[in-house]
Amino acid sequence: LPGLEEGVIVDAQASAAGGQPARLSEDFRAEAFVPEKVDFVRFGWPRHMLEAPQAGPEGLRPLSMPLMTGSMSPRGRQMLGEALAGTGLMPVESGGAGQVHDGEMGALKLEPGSAMAVPLVIGDESLVGVGTVTEVLGDRILGFGHPMFGNGLVEFPLSTAYVHTIIASVQSSFKLAGHGRIIGRLDADESTAVGGQVGPGVAMVPMTVHVRWDELGQEQTYRYELLRDRAFTQLLVPYMAMESVMGTRNLPTEHTLEYTAQVDFGELGVFDVSNVSTARDLMDLLSDLARCTGIMANNPFGQARVEAVHVSIRIRPEQRSADLLEVMLDRNLYAPGDTVRAKLVLSQWRGPRFSRTVEVKLPADLPDGEYTLNLGGAKLARDILQAARPQAFDPRNMRQLLEAVQLICQPRQDSLYAVMDLGTSGVAVHNQLLPGVPASLAAALHAANPADVVRPREFLTVSQATDFVPLGQKQATVVVRRDLAER
Repeated sequence: LPGLEEGVIVDAQASAAGGQPARLSEDFRAEAFVPEKVDFVRFGWPRHMLEAPQAGPEGLRPLSMPLMTGSMSPRGRQMLGEALAGTGLMPVESGGAGQVHDGEMGALKLEPGSAMAVPLVIGDESLVGVGTVTEVLGDRILGFGHPMFGNGLVEFPLSTAYVHTIIASVQSSFKLAGHGRIIGRLDADESTAVGGQVGPGVAMVPMTVHVRWDELGQEQTYRYELLRDRAFTQLLVPYMAMESVMGTRNLPTEHTLEYTAQVDFGELGVFDVSNVSTARDLMDLLSDLARCTGIMANNPFGQARVEAVHVSIRIRPEQRSADLLEVMLDRNLYAPGDTVRAKLVLSQWRGPRFSRTVEVKLPADLPDGEYTLNLGGAKLARDILQAARPQAFDPRNMRQLLEAVQLICQPRQDSLYAVMDLGTSGVAVHNQLLPGVPASLAAALHAANPADVVRPREFLTVSQATDFVPLGQKQATVVVRRDLAER
């Protein structure tokens, strides 16, 4: 089981005022390191971007800003609209109008009354916010007449745009427009307008997504450049991974995904995950990507800079899952040092029952008593990781935070795990595991209840790779008696 082979002493340099190590709140850690693969897309978003704008007199509301999309799937557009609720952005399908043709670009310029665009994504798909230029003062641009997000100082790309037509609606009219070339940057997003400057653009995040469809024998590679922003990068990374798949066709009803993903954070390191999911749509991959980018962008230590993202997805037209039905041990009593053989009975999805045997060798110095042997999949492994290495999930700086995110995403979905709780062992102080501490001293330190002292639990763990995703969890009781070895 990753991270449980041996305690690792990590750097816990002070990162807060006064020389004391900074520490994440319990609520933050509980949300960030939840063992389940859940939706992290809006993790840590500013409060004003999570709440829908309040209606004014006579029920009037501010108009939404159109977000032009290219060849987006209907499902993707719906999910994007739900994710952007409260931001003032409204996804609008622009189709071929998403990008202005080369012949039209040269004629476009920014002047009062002309269209201006803020690209969030460019490349093989585009997401572009479009508004109106209010005034041009030298190389300075004033536009929109309303905020984009109202976030103050920003670094957004600025491009020319062309309005093809206006879609009139009693409820909400909007422009159908396309973007031209990037000619500068927005650097101010205020409550009354946005402001920018013609000149150098801003650095964006390169992202590649490789998709392989086994059923069709097809492969595609998509290339994008994403807005680098504290809130939106964490939305755009998983969203473009999803749209790279769903923009072509729906997943097979029965499917298994094999995926790898790397998110490069420069000097901090690279988040690297490789896993399998079955009958879960794209949820597991999207959860890993959004957890990583969301936590690293929104935490008390700082804001990590995403340098590049690479994703590879293989789609197989079959469901490779098996329900864990029961577990049987080879005998009732064991001596220290014996090998426990656990026979697992599983039911394959739309297939027959079958069995697997997992062997667990007991420590030679294991005390007498009853021990619980837990057997299950990756969810069990993630639960045990947090119990066995609580100090690893109490990071004190950005590098340790990235290591914790990597660790919680590491267990493989296509593995069986056997775990036995052996009780408390050692002591961790200030996020450092201290090996070889006598049990009496460890107990005394923990009893004093200082904030930075924890007693990790020791677990005997065995993993076995499989060609399926095990579902469910079972337990068995292992009774250990030393006198059996003396006979």
